[in-house]
Amino acid sequence: MKEKLLKYQLTRAELFRNRLYDAFLLDTCKLNAEYYWSKEPVPFKDRLTLEARPVREGETFGKRWDNAWFHFTSPLKPEWIGKPVWVRLNLGGEILLFDDNGVPVSALTNHSTFNPYYKKEHVELLKKAEPDSVIDFWCEVCANGLFGEGEEGTNRLFGEGEEGTNGTCSVMEVGVYDDNMFQLWADVNALHSLASSYDKPCARKRQILSAIETAEGIFADDTANAAAAREVLKKQLEYKATDSELTTITVGHAHIDVGWLWPVRESIRKVA
Repeated sequence: MKEKLLKYQLTRAELFRNRLYDAFLLDTCKLNAEYYWSKEPVPFKDRLTLEARPVREGETFGKRWDNAWFHFTSPLKPEWIGKPVWVRLNLGGEILLFDDNGVPVSALTNHSTFNPYYKKEHVELLKKAEPDSVIDFWCEVCANGLFGEGEEGTNRLFGEGEEGTNGTCSVMEVGVYDDNMFQLWADVNALHSLASSYDKPCARKRQILSAIETAEGIFADDTANAAAAREVLKKQLEYKATDSELTTITVGHAHIDVGWLWPVRESIRKVA
């Protein structure tokens, strides 16, 4: 019975975490978008030599390894003035956002090889929106798969038609970023991950899942309660490891293969 309860609580915590992921971008609206398709990458300076085609959420711009330049625009809502404005993009591939000079400034992706829950979809567009601010930017997109594996239009972690499908524009929106909501999501995400790491029932796992359940009740799907919900989780995040535990140091690292199960041109783009 206790194991069934823990399984239920873990599933509930996962669903709570997923709801929060969709909630830290507020007052959203859809971006106006058009794309410029090409089979092989086309430099920034030559993007306008391609044919412009309109596209909306749910539509597909190409197949596996196809490329496209995306042009996004949106009106600036008066309510956004003085607030941070972020975009959320999932275009069914790897994305590079460019500045007006054609320099890559940020990268997004629709999936991770090693974590089926991971997506990098959000990026800051305006630190503080001003009355004369403009939402107008360009992205380069490639419908990359996981190491080039899988059938056309699908990959191993996401099925056909789901988020993560190559070349499908799943999300294209802009809105106001709420840091309190993001931090609540990050807290729940970290604790859910920790609870999931315990293979067997234990007191620590029960403590974590109980705290997440309490925080969910306090939050009550109201962004005004995000800070109060975080206070409940704070104690769980501050617990120290026991004296017998190892101290570890993690160092960020990445290597780029010259060309391994993807075209060499993708190695060049991945470096950017």
